[in-house]
Amino acid sequence: MNIKVIVVVLVAVAIGAFVLMDGSEKAPIQTAKQLPKNPVATKEASPAEKAVGDPFPARDEDGFVELDDVPADQKYKSHKEALDAVKKGAVDYDDFLIEEFVELKECPWCDQLYSDVRGMLNDPNVDIDQRGFYGELLAVTGRIDNIEPLVKGIESAKDEDSKDMYSESLEMAIGGDDMLEYLKPFMESSDELLRESTVAAISNQGSRFAVELLHQDLVRRNDKEREYYSYGTGLGEVVPDEEALPYLQDLIVQKDEYSDLAIKALINAGYQGVVLVFDSLAAETDQEKGKKLLDEAVDHVIYEEELETFLKKAVENPNYPQFLKDFAKESLEEIEDEEDYY
Repeated sequence: MNIKVIVVVLVAVAIGAFVLMDGSEKAPIQTAKQLPKNPVATKEASPAEKAVGDPFPARDEDGFVELDDVPADQKYKSHKEALDAVKKGAVDYDDFLIEEFVELKECPWCDQLYSDVRGMLNDPNVDIDQRGFYGELLAVTGRIDNIEPLVKGIESAKDEDSKDMYSESLEMAIGGDDMLEYLKPFMESSDELLRESTVAAISNQGSRFAVELLHQDLVRRNDKEREYYSYGTGLGEVVPDEEALPYLQDLIVQKDEYSDLAIKALINAGYQGVVLVFDSLAAETDQEKGKKLLDEAVDHVIYEEELETFLKKAVENPNYPQFLKDFAKESLEEIEDEEDYY
């Protein structure tokens, strides 16, 4: 063999070995969600594929690859292109594709596409898992005409699998106050599954209107057992928008019967919400009552640098009652455990 060829081969092998050894010391590339086993072939690589193909992709603070979100109306040029992508996405249950349609209400081909997707959703000949994919895609658009078939599906489904599919899709709904206005009557439905799915859907929204609806529902049902909270939905699971914070704080200050859930919702908001909780409870002199209000609230604490700083100061703040200092200490321990986990 020619000596030059031998040298080239040896150099190539050495470089390959170095790359493998170097790669073994690095953590594997992670994505926020598992990629499909059979990625859809497109003319241009998807954001997820581009990230995985990059040896040094941008990562968030938790180490996950950051993906560029490209709305569907910018990604697909025609109804056919979008429909083909949706059908292929349904086969692998591509969550990334669903995210492209979040609150996408209007676009040149949206009406025609959504009409087709609604048809596939209700087609009993389509695989039930694919129908569930279509249902979730419709739910996140926030369009009333896309939410309506999910509600009707729960009400009229002839088998439990279909009923559950419609229900699970509705629970994923994302939208504005117009969607909440549409869903409001179903909070009192005689159909238990529809009622629970509606509350779950409203719990996904952080607006003041959503918070008001969930609180009014608690009062109407006289829910002393915190039923929906035990299911992981309802007022205590809302991540409130800034406009909803004053309403939640008022519930605490007024010693509302459901102020414990308002506290949890505020804590879900992070630093700003936690500060409001401490301000609202600083004058509480009944230690046992204070502890009861904060029961299980530590589970809602999330890590934020400014929140951690605030809690460290709160532990030593003489103006706070002991139950708040104890809560601050527990929250710091929760944050530390979370950091150790990651």
